[in-house]
Amino acid sequence: MFQGCCTHFPIWAQKGYTLDLRSYVAEHLDQAVVDDWDPVQYRSFFTAEGMQYGLPKYHGALALYYNKDLFDEFKVDYPDGGWDHDDYLEAMKRLTHDRDGDGHTDLWGSMVDVSWDRIQVHVNGWGGISSIRKTPHTA
Repeated sequence: MFQGCCTHFPIWAQKGYTLDLRSYVAEHLDQAVVDDWDPVQYRSFFTAEGMQYGLPKYHGALALYYNKDLFDEFKVDYPDGGWDHDDYLEAMKRLTHDRDGDGHTDLWGSMVDVSWDRIQVHVNGWGGISSIRKTPHTA
């Protein structure tokens, strides 16, 4: 048993360095335990072929920060627990503007702080899957 993370852990599984945990999970974990994990996070520990190579250790919670003054200025409702991705997208479009009138957007409603080992939550959140492509090593 070992801990893995982020960019290297899926690669270990794809290279065959890990054991398929599906039978162990089925035999030793109550479904209630599995159901307690965030589904997106839980599914991230499966290869494209369906092998389960890990279990969540912690959630790595993300937070949504927003500027209430901008929401107020453009009469956009504040985010709440009922928002889905479509609600978020619509609000962000309403907050995106060309403030100085030069024909170029200079106020963006949203941004993703891209850290490549953390971007997967956004891919999964919109229904995508991750697959690190295996490419032949060339010298």
